[in-house]
Amino acid sequence: MATKDFAEKIYSLRTARGLSQKELGDMLGVSNKAVSKWETGDSMPKTATLVKIADTFGIDISELMGAETRDPLPDNTAQLDSLKAENALLRSQITASDKRKKRRTVAAVIIGIVAIACAGVFAFLTGSTADNKGVKDLGKDGTYIEFAGKTFETPNPLDKLMLDGYNAALYDKKEAQYTDLSGNKTDILIDCDRYLSGQIRVSTGTKSYYYIEKDAHIAVNAKTVRGITLHFGKSVAVHDDLPSGIKRDYEAEDVIQREFIEAFCTYYANKKESDDKRAAELYLGNRGFTVEIELDRGDMSQNITVGEFFVGHKDKIYFYDYTNAKTYTVGKEMAKYVKGN
Repeated sequence: MATKDFAEKIYSLRTARGLSQKELGDMLGVSNKAVSKWETGDSMPKTATLVKIADTFGIDISELMGAETRDPLPDNTAQLDSLKAENALLRSQITASDKRKKRRTVAAVIIGIVAIACAGVFAFLTGSTADNKGVKDLGKDGTYIEFAGKTFETPNPLDKLMLDGYNAALYDKKEAQYTDLSGNKTDILIDCDRYLSGQIRVSTGTKSYYYIEKDAHIAVNAKTVRGITLHFGKSVAVHDDLPSGIKRDYEAEDVIQREFIEAFCTYYANKKESDDKRAAELYLGNRGFTVEIELDRGDMSQNITVGEFFVGHKDKIYFYDYTNAKTYTVGKEMAKYVKGN
């Protein structure tokens, strides 16, 4: 679902219920600023929050994301009883002189019964996520999954920024081998993304856990980053993105872009948490720049938004990291790139 379509959807749901952004945020456990960003199309909620939104408004998650709603599965038991009754009635009406017709009719009814029974079993198997109940240590660092000749590990904080946006409808169920913290191996059922093979998902009925291919973890450094773009807060809808990814009055030259990439990667690896614990609460979004990074992923690239710079009290610049929701100080070397307009 496009961000713009979701923005319109969440706005219409909230206003139809007569809720303010703050009231909805309190119900979901997020800030009113987060709700505002959803409604302006600046960001999308995490997967867990999407589920809360659907529950809050009493709708299915697929309806929230814009998918067409489907009628519920038919009651298989009722259909089986009906077909059995029909079979008995047909047999009582068919005479011995019409055995060939009887055989055809009975066969057709039996095939129908078997088809409905199989459909019910298939719906149960594909809809059930109870297969992995009792598996120990799922989602804990140190556990891993072996599948298709590859090893998958628990995601790092940057990996998790990508997981929230994946479409669960694109997963196929496969068998794999899981190793817990004690070294015990167990056969489990996984969901394998048919398009993004670098990740798999394990469901237990109540929770889902993601695992990332060992060599596909996301890292932010000068070797993996192809480019960086700073989006100017809400004005991004009006102004074009800067191709160089830096301050407006800089020219889009490769040497300047590489200089900025190296400066940001150095800052990101060594950033220090701010002592001002209320800076983000009071000023997040003020004259802000969200940081979108283009990563080199071999034969493809991948974009993630890792955080945002914002301006606080007395024009002090901070960085808010999306991986851990913490605020960090920004020194002069980094500040010169993100002072804003």
